[in-house]
Amino acid sequence: MQNCDRLAADFLAERIEGRIECAVASIDDHGRSIASCSHEGEDLSGWMVREGYALAFVRFSDRCVAEEHAARASEAGLWRAAVEAPWEYRAHRWEIAAQEAPEGCPIKVPVRSSRPTADGRGRLRSGLNAKVATRRSW
Repeated sequence: MQNCDRLAADFLAERIEGRIECAVASIDDHGRSIASCSHEGEDLSGWMVREGYALAFVRFSDRCVAEEHAARASEAGLWRAAVEAPWEYRAHRWEIAAQEAPEGCPIKVPVRSSRPTADGRGRLRSGLNAKVATRRSW
């Protein structure tokens, strides 16, 4: 099994060898920033989905669905192999843990990411600091 997250992160890193700009639209119930990021005027989430290195998160938005269908049809990026959506993978893993746990009671432990993503307090999880504002560049 390949580390799709690492492949996607590396693909993005090659693309954005410079400045990105993020516009924070809101903060979710868990204190995380909901933002759109761009590089040289191009929306990065749409670009990642079109190139086959990200999926449209249809649970929260229908944005990028057409791009995902096109990427899947052309077997772009990760679509060259069998892809399981991260949310489906996590749900499946949780079902297995519940079956294997004593008395069907698995313990859920938060997983820390080493990828740089903004949290609700304006810090990037990679350890870099940035203020959450309406617009922010890194």
